[in-house]
Amino acid sequence: MRIEKKTNYLIKVCSIAASHFLHEGMCHVSGIVLAGSDNFKNELQHLLDPQLMRNVITIVDLDGAVGKKV
Repeated sequence: MRIEKKTNYLIKVCSIAASHFLHEGMCHVSGIVLAGSDNFKNELQHLLDPQLMRNVITIVDLDGAVGKKV
């Protein structure tokens, strides 16, 4: 059940990102940074719209950064 909820969450994030950053098939941002802890950002990049993925400039791992200045 937990994996299904996580997958549904990632699909929702991808859908919202597409609705905010894509218009008429074109990406309207010059760079996207995927950041977070765990494996979410890596799984997200496999589900993200290909046009948005072309604009990902970096992926930042924030594991252990809670409460620390990054």
